Amino acid sequence: MNENIQNKKSHEATIYFMTPDKRDSRELSELEAICFPPNEACSPEMVEKRLCAMPELWLCARDSETGKTVGFICGYASSKERITDEMFVDTALYEPDGANIMILGVEVHPDYRGRGIAEALMEEYKSKMKAMGKRKLVLTCHDRLIGFYERFGFKDMGLSGSKWGGETWYDMECVL
Repeated sequence: MNENIQNKKSHEATIYFMTPDKRDSRELSELEAICFPPNEACSPEMVEKRLCAMPELWLCARDSETGKTVGFICGYASSKERITDEMFVDTALYEPDGANIMILGVEVHPDYRGRGIAEALMEEYKSKMKAMGKRKLVLTCHDRLIGFYERFGFKDMGLSGSKWGGETWYDMECVL
């Protein structure tokens, strides 16, 4: 069930946070395709599988006026310390009691960027994961985004072993 977590004014848009469910998978898949190039984007089928397997590890930002999902973060609980390429496609690797959250996507619609939505989403997500007893957030990013994530308390851990989408990634982590 969708749950209104918090209303927050984010520059020109008032957003609220909610946990999505299977009915939201199409809209989330469309946003994934807008935010990531084809070689990096998750397929619509995989978005739905992740959403069904671990809805509690998703957080959406919705525009209060339009009801449109304008951003989301999706994660994956694991006892591992780093993201592997298999985590992007195999929900069987999900460990509900895993202490670490592997963030597989941080997405904000291009029309809503520059309004503080990513920051608000990340702060809410960090708070939610800490309340769930999780220890650390882990993500991979391109080198041009290292400074962006450092603003949210993430530390650059160097070149990643992930080659997802044929790209070069850097590991980032944030201790909760």
